Amino acid sequence: MKLQSVLVVTVVLLSCPAAAAFGKTTGLVEKGFRLGIDFSTLRGEIATFPGTTTDPGRRTGVAAGAYLLYAVSPKFGLESELWYITKGAKYSGSGLVGLAGTDLVVDSDWTSTAKINYIESPILLRFAPAARGSYLVGGAALAINLGGKLTTEVSLDRTSYPPGATWSTDENLKGLPSVEIGAIVGAGLQIPAGSSKISLEGRYNVGFSSIDFSSESTDVKSGTFVISAGIGF
Repeated sequence: MKLQSVLVVTVVLLSCPAAAAFGKTTGLVEKGFRLGIDFSTLRGEIATFPGTTTDPGRRTGVAAGAYLLYAVSPKFGLESELWYITKGAKYSGSGLVGLAGTDLVVDSDWTSTAKINYIESPILLRFAPAARGSYLVGGAALAINLGGKLTTEVSLDRTSYPPGATWSTDENLKGLPSVEIGAIVGAGLQIPAGSSKISLEGRYNVGFSSIDFSSESTDVKSGTFVISAGIGF
């Protein structure tokens, strides 16, 4: 069903009346900024606590970037971007949990959130089939790792602690690769706003580099969906 929906949207975008989308055949046609929300997860099993393995869920973060768009033809452009983006995953479960730094083991609910910060530089091909403003993007991305953190929070409601009490800890993620290579595909809609252009875009960013931070030596890679609003000049 998801694949069918993507195909329908693609056909609708491509079937719009053809026209010169960039208004200029070659050269720099647009520069702008984007601000959005990213929904990230990790593909693979990761041990969040000793002896505990759970499937990763999605964590919500922020993404912000700037771009330059160069037209290579009336409908095709090359987009150079620079983003700050966060990736990672959120885990949750229940059971026996050892509280790091103590000798305590509690039977409790817990959540563990992995957040990895990146400066990412995508190079994308933009295809704008119509003057109405719809477009498709796709290409490669190189991300530089700025560091990551694993934040763990354990509910102590089942223990002798007061109701609502929690135990939490932050752990710097070590052993992560300094560079991640990935690919991006997406679609957007852009409308004129005076001398500017306002855009709304959705894209999926898939990583090809393993970023496993557990002790299990598993092959773990990122997957991030970004929804952003932008303004171009």
